[in-house]
Amino acid sequence: MVVPIAVGLEYFVPTLGHAYAGDWVRGLPPLAVTLAGGAIVGVALIECRCLFDSPRPTAVVAVGTGLLIGLAGRVWGLYSAYRTAEDHNNALASRLSFGPAHETLGLRLVVQL
Repeated sequence: MVVPIAVGLEYFVPTLGHAYAGDWVRGLPPLAVTLAGGAIVGVALIECRCLFDSPRPTAVVAVGTGLLIGLAGRVWGLYSAYRTAEDHNNALASRLSFGPAHETLGLRLVVQL
């Protein structure tokens, strides 16, 4: 099944889970949000020199905001990779004439009269 592998890959490398599921373009918006959050943190740390001086309250707010935005991007990316893998599985199942991928596949007893 593609879903656990796609989410695992997405956890370690953003957009890799999407690429594994066959649609890497869907991973670009969450990646952009994650990078924007990281950029906000980086600019805030450089601008106020928080690494060397005592932090200003505005810098603390900017760093916290950047961390929250970056975290939101990562969560979005993981959920999006999950949905992309499910869509891939459903498309494959319908192409192979199975039911939806979320249904349990098993043997069916057919009685002919």
